[in-house]
Amino acid sequence: MNKRMKLKMSNLRLNLKKNVFNEKYFVRNTIAALVGVSAIGLSVCGVNVLKDRKDVKASTVAVAEAEVEDTIEDTLTINTISLMNPASVMDLKTAMDDGANMVVEANDFQVVAKVQDDFGLQGTELEVTPSASTTELQVSEQPTTEAPTTEAPTTEAPTTEAPTTEQPPSQEPPAPTTRGAFNLTDYEVQLMACVLTLECGNQSYEGQLAVANLILNRLETGIWGNTIEGVLYAQNQFSVVYTDSFAQCMANGPQESCVTAVRDAASGNNNIGSYLSYRATYSVDTSAYPNSAIIGDHIFF
Repeated sequence: MNKRMKLKMSNLRLNLKKNVFNEKYFVRNTIAALVGVSAIGLSVCGVNVLKDRKDVKASTVAVAEAEVEDTIEDTLTINTISLMNPASVMDLKTAMDDGANMVVEANDFQVVAKVQDDFGLQGTELEVTPSASTTELQVSEQPTTEAPTTEAPTTEAPTTEAPTTEQPPSQEPPAPTTRGAFNLTDYEVQLMACVLTLECGNQSYEGQLAVANLILNRLETGIWGNTIEGVLYAQNQFSVVYTDSFAQCMANGPQESCVTAVRDAASGNNNIGSYLSYRATYSVDTSAYPNSAIIGDHIFF
């Protein structure tokens, strides 16, 4: 041992004597040693406990799986027949011929019946007894005798359905009626007559009278306004009132027959009933308006 090593050993002894084996620090060092040893022991015990729990869990899972497999094996005691195999089909036929009891899967019922038909097992009755986990198929031979039946011919008496002719809804103008008179001012008469001049001035007098009555019908409902002017200027209704032609008509005077039609309608002569709208017949499918009246080139509805 060289001097350097001897010096280190000497220093170690002095340190141990001073700090460890010194009576002053003996109790403290002893407690520290015990705490250290206890900590190491607890760590080792904890590792062992975790390892044991893991082993127990693995064992429990293995036991549960084994029990499930045993249960499945005990429950599914089914002699499955692969009917896709010709040899199995022959086994099935042989079993049927021998009147043996067989156990097959529920999904094979239709195939068993098909095999029975294929082999011509006439008069063979399949008795199915369901149970909790298996279905037992009992085959027994029973002769069947079908009694001939004779169905008496029946003669059905011919029936003749009377043809029915549905009358189409009438589009003829309603019969003229009389209602209460309207007290119109000259200005209102002129407004209505100018509308008639531009809307139906080229139509017959009956057509002009119908438009005048339509305006009065709208006035009675109050939907388009409570005055003649309000009805005529209602939005998207009589668009002619916003044209220059209407202004010229109001300045120069309306067509005379239209003035007469307005006064005639105001006196109570109504030739269209309660109709509130009209269209040019060339612009609509008149068959779509079953309840209507066609007067000249206009359909009122």
